[in-house]
Amino acid sequence: MSFRISKSFGGVRFSSNFGSRERRPTQAELAAESKEQFLNSLENIYANSSFEFWQKIGYTQKGIVYIIDYTQNNTISFTDIIEEGNIDCANALFDLRKKLREQIDKVNFSGVLSSKKRETLTDIVFAIYDCISNSKPQEETENRVLKLIAEKTGRAFEDVIKSKNKVKFTYQELTLGQKIKYFIFFSFSALWFCAGINSALKMMKEPDKNITSIDFIIFFILSALPLFITYKFYKKAKKRS
Repeated sequence: MSFRISKSFGGVRFSSNFGSRERRPTQAELAAESKEQFLNSLENIYANSSFEFWQKIGYTQKGIVYIIDYTQNNTISFTDIIEEGNIDCANALFDLRKKLREQIDKVNFSGVLSSKKRETLTDIVFAIYDCISNSKPQEETENRVLKLIAEKTGRAFEDVIKSKNKVKFTYQELTLGQKIKYFIFFSFSALWFCAGINSALKMMKEPDKNITSIDFIIFFILSALPLFITYKFYKKAKKRS
């Protein structure tokens, strides 16, 4: 078995060797893989761009989820949570994310991703990140809004903070392709980890190797690193706004 690593995290390709000849993917298979990777990237951008905007202007993830949930059902207004200088960016970002969602759904429904459609989607993504980069940090934003919620509800500020910290995030279902990809990555990382630890333990038992506890800890960290990186990407892929 052989594999090739490209620039992207999801670019590990596995293929079987038969004798001395390796089966090369067809143009159709390469196009399908490129399309899936592109759409997965768009899904991640759609899911995370909203949080990136809120974090840029001064909110934590739990803070903005709690505040927005409260805003939808109570008297906190949009202008209470976003300063005037960021309102245009927020409105533009909302419209662009809506447009991105519509375009992704159209591609998924039709199964067609033309060069023109890919260019249109790329333009939307760049516009989204322009909005985020043009937004400006707000001072004491989260605490100010949480104090306003405490005043309107007659609760202690500390109680509001506790409620905010209890916020739970929901996660999106991964596609079949993503599940297979992460299964392969987790399997490979776990095998790498086990093989690394096994080798280190064997070397520690050999007197001539002179392996210290510090060496073992370093070996442990290096062996666990691929597994840790895989887990971080997996959590990021599942989290949605």
